[in-house]
Amino acid sequence: MKLRLSLLIIIVLTSALTLPATVPGSLKSWKPDGSGDIPKVAVVLSGGVALGFSHIGVLRAIEAAGIPIDMITGTSMGGLVGGLYAAGYSPNDIEKVTTDTDWLQMFIAPDSFLTYLAGPVIDEHKMLISFNFDSYGIGKTLGIIPDQQILNKLSRLLIRVSDIRDYDNLPIPFRCVAADIISGKERVFDSGRLVESLRASMSIPGLFAPYPIDGNYYIDGGVVNNLPVDAALKMGADFIIVVNVDSEQPDSISDFSSVVDIIIRTAGMVINANEAEQEKKADILIKPDLTGLDQAAFWKYEEFIQRGEIAAEESREVLQQFAEMLSAYRPLEFKDPDRVGEYFELPIQAASDIIQRGNEVSSFPISMFEPLLNQPLSEDVLDRLVLRVNQVLTSGSYESLGFGLARIPKSDKVYYALELNPIYLQRGKHSANAGFMFNGAYSTSADSPGWQISPGFTTSLKFIELLGDNSYIIVDLNLEESLTSSIRFFMPMSSGIFFAPHISGGERSYKKIVNSIELHNIISFVEAGELTGYRVNDFLEVGLDVLASFQWQRSGVSGSELLSAIEILPLVIPRISWNTCLPSRFIHDGIRSKHQIAFSFMNPDAWYHQILLQHEQFIPVDINGTFYYDIFYGSYRGAISAPWTCFDVGGWDGIPGYLSEFLACTDALTVGVGYRYRIPIISKAIGMDTYTIAQFRAGNGYDGFPDWDTVSIRFGASAGIGINTILGDMIIGIGVNQSLEFAYYLLFN
Repeated sequence: MKLRLSLLIIIVLTSALTLPATVPGSLKSWKPDGSGDIPKVAVVLSGGVALGFSHIGVLRAIEAAGIPIDMITGTSMGGLVGGLYAAGYSPNDIEKVTTDTDWLQMFIAPDSFLTYLAGPVIDEHKMLISFNFDSYGIGKTLGIIPDQQILNKLSRLLIRVSDIRDYDNLPIPFRCVAADIISGKERVFDSGRLVESLRASMSIPGLFAPYPIDGNYYIDGGVVNNLPVDAALKMGADFIIVVNVDSEQPDSISDFSSVVDIIIRTAGMVINANEAEQEKKADILIKPDLTGLDQAAFWKYEEFIQRGEIAAEESREVLQQFAEMLSAYRPLEFKDPDRVGEYFELPIQAASDIIQRGNEVSSFPISMFEPLLNQPLSEDVLDRLVLRVNQVLTSGSYESLGFGLARIPKSDKVYYALELNPIYLQRGKHSANAGFMFNGAYSTSADSPGWQISPGFTTSLKFIELLGDNSYIIVDLNLEESLTSSIRFFMPMSSGIFFAPHISGGERSYKKIVNSIELHNIISFVEAGELTGYRVNDFLEVGLDVLASFQWQRSGVSGSELLSAIEILPLVIPRISWNTCLPSRFIHDGIRSKHQIAFSFMNPDAWYHQILLQHEQFIPVDINGTFYYDIFYGSYRGAISAPWTCFDVGGWDGIPGYLSEFLACTDALTVGVGYRYRIPIISKAIGMDTYTIAQFRAGNGYDGFPDWDTVSIRFGASAGIGINTILGDMIIGIGVNQSLEFAYYLLFN
């Protein structure tokens, strides 16, 4: 259900004046002072949500009359249109931005409930549904809709002027207005980061959360000044053209159907009273007739633009009179309506450094953005940048993440830095999550015919900072063939040290054929441990896990399983991990490396319980292509051998051509290489990153690693298509092994 007008309480403009233009009579009152100055013209654009699209048509008509625009001010949607124009976009450019944007997704509601509910990545699984909550209730912001889509769009549209901090240095000097939600005072933004000023001016109360700038929180400027004429006068404007977009006034009491409608009308009356004072200061006032149009109907942008052009056409005589008067003091400017705006003539800069704003410097994954340095921020690079921004948001720790460029003077040169502005989550830090995964494969191998399907489901509760800053607690329930659960704590201390107690339990089952008899094995387990670690830097962690493990196995024909093995072990597990990327199947650049060894002093048959050495590196070839290699070694000496305690060297992630877990074994060694290419055209068309993948792996697995002179090698190659969907990472692929046996794979998450 689309958000109704009632969600836009504060910025509603409810008057319906139909005069397209008025001339207060001051057109010829300007006189030169003899100092060679020229009359300066300002255009003031009102707020009005989707009605603000009509500003585009009026700007086009002002240009057609040859009237130069020396400065521009705006509020809310008027600020957005005015900001793009001030940055160097032509009216045609702005219209193209309008037609290329999915406004329903940006301003009204997500394109599906999944877009809104898609949750963070927990334990390398992207959650299907996530609800944030705290002691105040459900939700993680003070708005209904997350604003990351808007920040991504604005940051991309204005990247070439993002380093400009003084708005007088834009191609056209600019101001926009917002309201401080605490003090209630108006703020006219004349400097700072343009994207943030526009986002603050557009903070529709109830729809988007107030936006923080310099410690203050701002909402839509229409609350205090929907027509910032005073701002234009302070800039030195001599003549002011005001464009005020108005919604339809009610005709009778029957137009009010709820208390909310009364509140809307009351707010509109207050705003209109303020507008009336501002309108008196205008030299030309243009009010498009927008009768019958809903200001939340963003999908009707063509009709809004057309209404603006009609209003400007009806005002053509007034505009021409003004242009003739103006021509006596300065040349008119007749711009090509089909031109490419000045914005696109500005250079595309490259960033050589990264600046991260905010207070969460130590926890923010700056390393994810380092591969984008030292290359011009072209559309392809911006695609990768937005992808990384969205990946950071899946951590669940931030409300939003804006980006732009910052100019850094050094000696006699100027350098540029990629500036990131994460807004850390202030409320709704806890979350309830649900997700699923699916591994399916079909093999032509005579040893493993038919389908092997392994669906799984997971739910979790994540509690943030209950035990101190940056701490968390995760309670997990996982259902694959059987149910398991776990509770994990993470408590960081000073100097990089952290403590992570954990406990887990449940049961798992698997089938195994012995002497032509299918045995059903059920393994129950309880484990409890304490991991103490040290974070050396943003990438490297070392730790020691002291773990008590208790397992018992029942085996037999299904329904009559008997106890067959018990294992009670204290384990000491030194571990080291090196990770420069977030969990994903489609990493563009980075390293994932994990190494650990588990010692047990109660097993006389082996000096260790388990060894795991795993290293992957992803090397970007260009902005879309990635070469990668991996090395894996595992060895297990426990008393209870099950597929998940052993190592799987088959399947898509192992030696291709074999079913998943077909090669599960106690000892394994594999090496592999691969190449992945992101397909820009398809990715942009479907709105999800899509990849072609090719890889090769060789190695083998054994039950008891043999002498090196008896080692046999298996190898295989695979190819597939990968899609980074909003629900998780999906791969559709095919593999072939050295015996020309094929396997077909479908993996999700």
